[in-house]
Amino acid sequence: MVKQTTLILSLFAIQTYAANPWQGSWGQLNEQSAGGTITLRQCTENQCDFTLRNTGTDGSYCSLAGRAEINEKEAWLIPSANYKGAFEPNSYGCKFKMRLQDKSLHAESLTKSCEAYCTKPTAFVADYKFISPSPFNDRTDCFTKNTPAWKAWCVGEIFMKKGQEFLNLQIAAETADPEASKKFDSLFPENAINACNSESDPKACLLKKYDEQEAAIVALKNSALKTDDKFEKYFTTAGDEAAADQLIKKIEGVYKEQFNNALVDGTGYRSENILEIVRVSKSSIYFKTHLDYYNGHTCDLFGLAKYSVLNKFTFKADTCRLLIDANSNTINLDDHGGTCKEYCGARGSLRKIDFPLKKKRRIKYLDRLRNSEDYKNATKN
Repeated sequence: MVKQTTLILSLFAIQTYAANPWQGSWGQLNEQSAGGTITLRQCTENQCDFTLRNTGTDGSYCSLAGRAEINEKEAWLIPSANYKGAFEPNSYGCKFKMRLQDKSLHAESLTKSCEAYCTKPTAFVADYKFISPSPFNDRTDCFTKNTPAWKAWCVGEIFMKKGQEFLNLQIAAETADPEASKKFDSLFPENAINACNSESDPKACLLKKYDEQEAAIVALKNSALKTDDKFEKYFTTAGDEAAADQLIKKIEGVYKEQFNNALVDGTGYRSENILEIVRVSKSSIYFKTHLDYYNGHTCDLFGLAKYSVLNKFTFKADTCRLLIDANSNTINLDDHGGTCKEYCGARGSLRKIDFPLKKKRRIKYLDRLRNSEDYKNATKN
């Protein structure tokens, strides 16, 4: 009897929290994605996790994430302990307050230190209209489009899962055929969502569209696998040595690109993509690359690449197939449809990576590089 009572009380608590009036998606964006959004999720009786983003018409933006301490009508936003100001270190003491109004939230910053979470100084005061009791999928269209199918897609967790399955299928298809992406519906799922707007059950319609698209990609992959042996032969057949020598002269050096990045909780930091190219012979190169992606994910790969009849440098390791080439403006890396995924984190990829040739610099540490374990292991055979 005690166990039964405990279960009933637990279920009552879950229902109470699920009905928390703060929980859900709030905000508004125009067609240029300017405006603001607040997502409040995993709400209990006294707190919620939150993500707040505002974007100005000039491209400036504010981004903040953490915990919201709530009561019946007011909430205080407390940035995550790991969430530093994305653009300034002086974010200590930021105080943010929200007030629950009739179908809207009013939010305002109370201290100047909150500017640390914005790309430019701003006095933050905004109202966010209630959109949905469920956190949206990660698309700005969810705030700008209000049709039945968009509503079904935006709050349907199953479509987040389907989206990942869909991406995995695309990668598998491109692994078999690097040109496969040209045959995909580049506007999926937008086309599917628009087609389902007039249906009486848009969610069922969307699930059917996903199944049809996945079946088409599987068929494409199976067809492409029949020609995979031909590619493998070309991949490993030596190319013209003179052409290889000229390409090495064009690309050897180090390339670096820095950019702003962020963790999933909104913490900002600086990242750097690096590519090193070193001549080993007239027709082979040593390469090493490090690529940074969202939320701390990376790709790291090095090895010996040889010039093939594909007129590109090729690297082979187990199932990984990497192509290295250059045009007039960029040096290009491509892992033949995702075959080198094992060298990357969940969000990382070596698919169609470009470095501008104008970023190339002479490697001043060449002796140290050639004495490194990576270089020795790659070139010893």
